[in-house]
Amino acid sequence: MTMKVASVRDLNRSDYIIMFAIGIIYTLIYAISIISRVESVEFMAIDPHSIVDSLHTLTTYPYYNMGDSYHSKYYGWTFFSINFVVIMFSKLFGLVSDESFNIIVRLNLFIIGLVLTFSLYTLSRHFFSKLISFFAVVYFLFDPVPSHYFLTIHPESLGMLLQCVGLIVLLDITKRKSFPNKKFILAVVLFSLSSLAKQPFFIVNSLIGTVFIFWAYRNFNLTSKDVIRLISYSVITFIITFFVIHPYAFINFSAFIKAQSELSSGHSSV
Repeated sequence: MTMKVASVRDLNRSDYIIMFAIGIIYTLIYAISIISRVESVEFMAIDPHSIVDSLHTLTTYPYYNMGDSYHSKYYGWTFFSINFVVIMFSKLFGLVSDESFNIIVRLNLFIIGLVLTFSLYTLSRHFFSKLISFFAVVYFLFDPVPSHYFLTIHPESLGMLLQCVGLIVLLDITKRKSFPNKKFILAVVLFSLSSLAKQPFFIVNSLIGTVFIFWAYRNFNLTSKDVIRLISYSVITFIITFFVIHPYAFINFSAFIKAQSELSSGHSSV
């Protein structure tokens, strides 16, 4: 079985012009949300309100304890981690007001969405022409579901971004003559970060990883020991990434399991 795909290195000047145009379209549609929705947290929808409250808790003493507030103890850990770093850095410059706080969180969401559109175009170009890829991404920008997450403070757009970049890395591996271990580990880190954004990404990314390892076994003539090694690397890399993003899940493991059990039982039908 062979797979013939393009790679990031195959993108040319016209591709980057198209990506620039996509960025302009995205900005015209969604940039206004950075400043037009900077209301008091009390007037936000339920989840954005809870997420911003959790970010306030994370960025005050004791710092970075995601198990210490309502929303962050359940999911969204990669999203919280990135916002924590940006917000703490901004506090060094005295940006501590509620308005500044909300603008920073919304600006982060806007940037995540912008990079996601670029990643989607790059991923699409592995399989389709420039024209099809362009219209596919433009359709994505106007679709009600992704547009909701471009505007609403939530971790889905970040999870999808990291998943797309991980897929781009895996597709680049398929063009190599020998199996690149470092690129594979990079892909695992990206998929791990995506999985830590929200639990459904963990399920999908695990399936992607399983299929890819089987494909690599067939196409790179790997041995059974090689497969076991790749699986071991993946598990170890995920655990290390998990610890960096959410250390209190390990420090207070019982509380973490309790929160996940509550989430599972409360949303089992969904």
